[in-house]
Amino acid sequence: MRNGGDIQMVRKSRRSIPERVASRVMFMADQLCCACHSRGDHIHHIDGNPENNDVDNLVLLCFTHHDEVTTKEGIRRRLTPGVLRRYRTQLYREVQHKRTLPTLERPSEKLFQLMLDAVTVREIQRLSYGVNWDNSHDVSELFCSMRICQEYSGIRARQEVLITLLDGSYHTKYRRTKNFRSLAKDICDIAYEVSPITNFRTKSTTKVTGGELGLISYALEIGAQVAYNGVLKVHDFVVANAGGELLWKILRFVRLNRLRKLKKDVLREFDNVIDAAKRSGDQRMVDLILLYRQHGLTGDHLYPILPDAIEEQILSHN
Repeated sequence: MRNGGDIQMVRKSRRSIPERVASRVMFMADQLCCACHSRGDHIHHIDGNPENNDVDNLVLLCFTHHDEVTTKEGIRRRLTPGVLRRYRTQLYREVQHKRTLPTLERPSEKLFQLMLDAVTVREIQRLSYGVNWDNSHDVSELFCSMRICQEYSGIRARQEVLITLLDGSYHTKYRRTKNFRSLAKDICDIAYEVSPITNFRTKSTTKVTGGELGLISYALEIGAQVAYNGVLKVHDFVVANAGGELLWKILRFVRLNRLRKLKKDVLREFDNVIDAAKRSGDQRMVDLILLYRQHGLTGDHLYPILPDAIEEQILSHN
């Protein structure tokens, strides 16, 4: 019988997956299999390496599709890693859309915004589907469209931008990605521009809505992913600084607006990145992320002054 025990089975069968990571994967998937949208039973490692517990390497599958993925005999293996990632991205988009779909308080005004957002979302999806993150023309066209939409878009369109940026943030962990430094900087800059944290210098005059909290959560995940990749995966100060700067701005905003739960999430992500920096063996990486964390807690809206040794590393690659 399939009941709440399925979730226990997911966690029990993958003891190597940290609890917080497993919970995050199941939440983003709404506990659904990415291939058929039935109840998910297994968290699968896309690259086949059970030690690689990056969120980008995990996907929730039902029993049937997990068997299909892991079966190597004959022609049964149809779900390749690339197909799994596409299924997962689509499911995450659908889940987030259902969670943040706005209500129509003023029918004419809201309906117009929904229609405008629908056009923007369709354009972002058209450009992002199958985008080659190593192709400067593809990326430039996508980012240009994102920046144009930020001035008039509502929650749904901004959410689509952040979902796409999150997909792109995973590519900052490859040095073979062309212009990976500028990719990291542009991703974090746009995430900052389309999220409500742009007024992080002063307290918001209105209450932060649930939809805006969702946008900040996406921006937080983007900043954490880029910073993590910078300190550990590619060991690059430009990438690490881009992610650390975005995390600092988010921390400053949530502290100023007394968003206590979100503040805990930001600090937890900071700690995860600091732990990764320690594993890199480079104390300068640790100092960089610690500096942004401490600066965010002070409440200072001015940019922190970086140590000369770190600033030289960043400037040398700009």
